[in-house]
Amino acid sequence: MRFEEAYVSWNQGRLSQEEAAELLGLRARSFRRYLGRAARLSLGALPAASFVMLPRFIGGIESRMSTVSVTVWEGTSDTLITMLRSGEVDFVVSNLTPKISGHEFEKRLLYKDPVVVVVRKDHPLAGKSGVTWQDIARYAMVLPPLFASTRPAIEDFLLRHDVRISRRHVESLSTLTNIGVICSSNAAGFLSRELADYFVRNNSVVILPLSLDLTIDVGLVWLCERKFTPAQKSGIELLASMQFGTAEPFS
Repeated sequence: MRFEEAYVSWNQGRLSQEEAAELLGLRARSFRRYLGRAARLSLGALPAASFVMLPRFIGGIESRMSTVSVTVWEGTSDTLITMLRSGEVDFVVSNLTPKISGHEFEKRLLYKDPVVVVVRKDHPLAGKSGVTWQDIARYAMVLPPLFASTRPAIEDFLLRHDVRISRRHVESLSTLTNIGVICSSNAAGFLSRELADYFVRNNSVVILPLSLDLTIDVGLVWLCERKFTPAQKSGIELLASMQFGTAEPFS
């Protein structure tokens, strides 16, 4: 019995329980054989990268390597590096912090991402000229958690400008949570420029004209000793080329 015929028979109620079980078993075995043949990529990414950058990357994978399956894990830089060391992921898109050093890692800078302050499009500060840091101090804030690499730098900057973090603040790495809070309240949020630009284009937020003087180095990280398959190697080069045009040969 062909699969298409069995499917039609199932819809018309003509399959017995035994035939239905056999059909489901056939589908499961076929899917397992497919996974065995297909090349796989497993990568970890920061929340901002997984929301903006990785969808374009996965689209490129689908158009260039149709037999490759992709698994994405999201987390903080520390969590991603732990997964990289354990072999759970092949490579990660992470902040290139001082912790990622030593001979065990290979790194490739993808882009420098400034941190900006955003508010919802109809926020009281959205149309104000000459916005100052003291204006921000009057509102709740959406901040990265204390363990995030950007949090100490943000706090130091605010302290230098005599701005106290409001007691009414939210700490979150979740992109959807952060944007949801910003768009539904008067809170001001600290986001990466890459992520903020996406929501500006969607007419959800505006970027306030404030210079934070904080830039995140976002890059690819993998283990030196890791031996990559052709598909994994192509995945790294594709991801890098999306930022710099043509990636350097990866060996």
